[in-house]
Amino acid sequence: MSKLIKVDVSHLDKLMNLVGELVINKGRLEQIAERLGDRELIETLSTTSRLMAELQDEIMQMRLTPVAEVFNKFPRMVRSLARKEGKEVEFIMEGTEIEVDRTILDKLGDVLVHLLRNAIDHGIEPPEEREKLGKPRKGRLS
Repeated sequence: MSKLIKVDVSHLDKLMNLVGELVINKGRLEQIAERLGDRELIETLSTTSRLMAELQDEIMQMRLTPVAEVFNKFPRMVRSLARKEGKEVEFIMEGTEIEVDRTILDKLGDVLVHLLRNAIDHGIEPPEEREKLGKPRKGRLS
């Protein structure tokens, strides 16, 4: 039985917005408690504050996705583009275990595809030209 479920990021965004609203209301309650001088209420609000911080942290953790989810398509794309351009490319990926917010990862993917295409198109010469320049036949893209 799988212990994973897919959750639309919009649901996590809504949860985070609700926690933000709770934080604002907690601040107002703290002001009232201070004005009333109610120690028990102040202590309860302190516990509530800690619980809300934990809830925020959990929501942020749920939004994290390993970059490998996007990066794993790059080796095939690089091989295909290099073959099409008649270039030899050694492609090295590092850091695929890093986790990033899902929204950022989605935007990062398109940018990285563009960078990889430009690197192969304009940054790596054909093998014969590389040899004439005293470089290895294969260009390194990491």
